[in-house]
Amino acid sequence: MRALGTPRQGSGAPVAGPASVLQRNGDTRLAVPSPAMNLRHRARALAPVFAWVFTRACMVMYVFHELWARPSQRWVPVLISNFLTVDYFNYATKLSAGLAPYRSFSYEYPPGTLPFLAAGHWTSQVTDFVALWVAMMLVLDAITALVLWRWSRAAGRGALWLWVAALPLLGPLVLVRNDLIVACPFVAAGWLVATNRFRIAGAVWAFAVFAKLWPLAPFVMYTIARREGRRRFLTGALIVAAGITGWLAAWGVLGAMVSDLFMRHGHRPLEIETSWAITALLAAAARGVHLRLQFSYGSLNVVEGFPSWTPALAYRLTYLIELAGIAAVVALRWRHRARPPLNAVAWLTLAVVSGSLAAAPVLSPQYVLWLIAAACVVLACEHTATSRVIAVSVCAAAALTQLDYPVLFNHIASGRLDGLIVAETRNVLLAVIAVIATVAGVRRARSAGQGEHSLCERVG
Repeated sequence: MRALGTPRQGSGAPVAGPASVLQRNGDTRLAVPSPAMNLRHRARALAPVFAWVFTRACMVMYVFHELWARPSQRWVPVLISNFLTVDYFNYATKLSAGLAPYRSFSYEYPPGTLPFLAAGHWTSQVTDFVALWVAMMLVLDAITALVLWRWSRAAGRGALWLWVAALPLLGPLVLVRNDLIVACPFVAAGWLVATNRFRIAGAVWAFAVFAKLWPLAPFVMYTIARREGRRRFLTGALIVAAGITGWLAAWGVLGAMVSDLFMRHGHRPLEIETSWAITALLAAAARGVHLRLQFSYGSLNVVEGFPSWTPALAYRLTYLIELAGIAAVVALRWRHRARPPLNAVAWLTLAVVSGSLAAAPVLSPQYVLWLIAAACVVLACEHTATSRVIAVSVCAAAALTQLDYPVLFNHIASGRLDGLIVAETRNVLLAVIAVIATVAGVRRARSAGQGEHSLCERVG
């Protein structure tokens, strides 16, 4: 019996690699690949690195061009770095002065982003703070790419290429907002689960939940789906959660944080880029009227043109989608008497994230980074026709989002059809991705009883 990976006798075909055994008519010789073959192999291996460096350099150039250029010289009239140079810098200045968030000043994010803002203690100028923030986001970006490079080897590097390509399609906005702070640990936690490092995975995932709240539903889904290592996974998560909660309580901001995050923000109006708001704006444009807009919570919101109970319905629908994802994992585990494989849970997680974005009352453009992170986990687990369709769809959603904001954002605010159609197309695409991911997740779970496993669970 021939060894796995060696050619059949008499074929004369060399095996790819630094040096392989060539067998012909019983004669065994050492076949060394040609320099051209080695060069192509190295170029193929380094292509994601070159693509990452080039695209990230372009994104950094855009950020600092916007920061230094005169208004008449800016490439896009809408400033994407305004939130970083005003709000984030203001938060960092107050933290450096010893003020407590949630209690001494209004702070709209969970506490996981506070250590990154506290790094602004070493900067006193806006330009220095922007440089430091962008550098930290690039480090998180590079860590995520490295994790996906390690994780997706069995699945053909599709996840790595999706991460490298989708972020520049979404635009340099990802470098001036804080969503990389949650996307990086979310992807890293999935890799740690796949490689059976459960305690560290739980700790990293808990930090992701404290950075943004949306990884909580996927956390519950993975906990239900996997029996082995569950105790270690929960132990790591509880240690981090208890540490952060104790730190907030000692700081005296725990109660104010809960009230600020869950009470005040639960009554936000419809953000202008949501499916609900765009539908109302399209209906108003068809009637030839303009809806009243309001700037609040750091975004532009639509406050008329729909029933008053619509925002509450959108919030409840978002929670219902997350609960449906958890219930799907429970039902699949109970029905098939076997744990759903990791790729099935990854598909259902993608469905929850995409569906929540499509139905949410708040949809900022940088939230599409959550979709990219969830899709990368799927592509790290398998390389199929469905996963390739999802990769293309996610890239399209990212590109439409950048076209939506900042390129056509003024058109959306003024009710012009070109901007509204682009935004609605992106929102419909999010719903389509959710449906495809749901079907794929259920099918993968059903095949678990036949002994099939995802590629990501074969990583050592």
